Amino acid sequence: MASVGWRFVLVAGALLAQLTPVQAETYILPSSSFRSGTNGAEYRTDLRILNRGTTAVTVSATFYDQAAAATLPASPFRIEARNQASFDNVLQSLFGKSLGDGAYGPIRFESTGPVLVSASVSNVNACGTGAVSGQRLPGVHVSRALKAGVIGQLAVSASSASGYRTNLVFMNPGSVPATATVKVRRGRGALLSTGTIGPLPADGFRQVALNGAEFPGLAGTTDRNLWLEFTSDQPVLAYATVIHNVSGDPFAVLPSLDVPPADEPMKITSFTASPSSIAAGQPVTLSWTSTGGTSAEMDNDVGYVPLDGSLEVFPGETTTYWLTVRGPAGSKVAAATITVGAPYSEVTFHLPGGVPLVLVKIPAGTFRMGSPAQERGRGAGETPHQVTLTRDYYIGKYEVTQAQWQAVMGIPMQRCGGRLRGGSDHPVTCVTWEFIHAWDGFLVRLNELLGTTRFRLPTEAEWERAARGGSATRFSFGNAISGDDACGDNAEANPYVWWCWNSGRTLQPVGEKAPNPYGLYDMHGNAAEWVEDWEGPYPATPQVDPTGSPEGTKKILRGGNSPRDLSFERSASRYAENPRGYSEGDGFRLAWSP
Repeated sequence: MASVGWRFVLVAGALLAQLTPVQAETYILPSSSFRSGTNGAEYRTDLRILNRGTTAVTVSATFYDQAAAATLPASPFRIEARNQASFDNVLQSLFGKSLGDGAYGPIRFESTGPVLVSASVSNVNACGTGAVSGQRLPGVHVSRALKAGVIGQLAVSASSASGYRTNLVFMNPGSVPATATVKVRRGRGALLSTGTIGPLPADGFRQVALNGAEFPGLAGTTDRNLWLEFTSDQPVLAYATVIHNVSGDPFAVLPSLDVPPADEPMKITSFTASPSSIAAGQPVTLSWTSTGGTSAEMDNDVGYVPLDGSLEVFPGETTTYWLTVRGPAGSKVAAATITVGAPYSEVTFHLPGGVPLVLVKIPAGTFRMGSPAQERGRGAGETPHQVTLTRDYYIGKYEVTQAQWQAVMGIPMQRCGGRLRGGSDHPVTCVTWEFIHAWDGFLVRLNELLGTTRFRLPTEAEWERAARGGSATRFSFGNAISGDDACGDNAEANPYVWWCWNSGRTLQPVGEKAPNPYGLYDMHGNAAEWVEDWEGPYPATPQVDPTGSPEGTKKILRGGNSPRDLSFERSASRYAENPRGYSEGDGFRLAWSP
């Protein structure tokens, strides 16, 4: 077993610290005890000091009793060359403490020559069975005290009836008060909590539990793969004791020297607005991260903000938000501009029975269709490419509902499964692409009712432009990568998306989630939506008014649906089915060319 600055050897079953021979050596045993425990247990410390030299040494010992807040020197003793001194229950045999004193704390040894100091800190009558359990501790040379260290192999449990608990010990061997900052991390480096140990006076000692009281971020945590890093303004000695909550068996973990990463220069690493282009009155999420700063603030009456965070704003006109991060080295500034267009342009048609059909105007323009290679959850057929739509068009504000279907067709929607049933305000499903287009299908009858020929399904490009709402992220509201991408919680997506986590795997009434930046509802989740295009690969070159593959065997559906994982609800997600087939999750949304 090795540690930076010293090495440990096993001699007669004890863990020893072996040091380079120098004269007038000082060693610290970081912890010792002689006190009562539960179930009649007795904690005691047995000490061994080995003089491996060729001449006798004289050793002086001082005990820093934390229970009595007292400093107790022992009479100096001599150890002959190549001899080992033995002090069973050292706090009693060397310092005269009794069990009732509840004594515990570090011991300092001053030797006229190099020695090896080791101890076993034992629990006699462990678990009330008469057994003995404990841990081996080395005495550490004061020159091996650390200003920065790491301790691994730590564990905690939210339950005292199972798992492990961990205690930390810090001791200041110097003459100047020391304060240490401790950061507790999960195995892969995620920071759980930060705490402060000290100030520790000269020869000061502190033992703390690794729990939510001392480190608030650990509250309720169970994890057997924790580690910590510490930095101190003065050199300190430290170690951890990991204890099994059932057996009481402990083991000690010693620190290694740490070289902390250099402080990062102060900078604003990101400041974005999503979406960056909206209609008036729609929400935008500002998100930012920074390093090296001590405070941050934003203009436009926002005020002070965290150094890393997000904020929802509702600009009424095109607005630039300025973020300022300040620190010891000065300040850094970044800007995010939100372009605000006119409020949504809508048109409403009235179907038989007074049932409204509302469509929203989508402006002509150029956007990036598909998904980048690094997008989480992307499918194989989402090659990114530039698309230009040269004409404005209208698209349904909502998915076609069962009420609208019955108003046009004169009959209720058919049932094709028992799981996705709903009422008149739910999306119509169980419809084939061919029946929507049939000579007596929905589009023919709708156009006849309203005296036009311009109602149709949107092309796939029209659907994605409408879904994105001016965004280039996974969803129209952002990337939503901080939560689960399958059927678990995702706080960013929940206000906007129906998926298997929040839908109960069934269809929901239209319009209950927040709209996208164009004012369209349920573009992410609820029913899947047929579009006009045949299935086919995307071209890699820029396209103008694309209509998809000229032929094929399957038609495209967009928007995912409620029973699916969150990744299926992305703006770029696409899949295909037989145009003669239908399922209980397949619906559609109308397009209209003015």
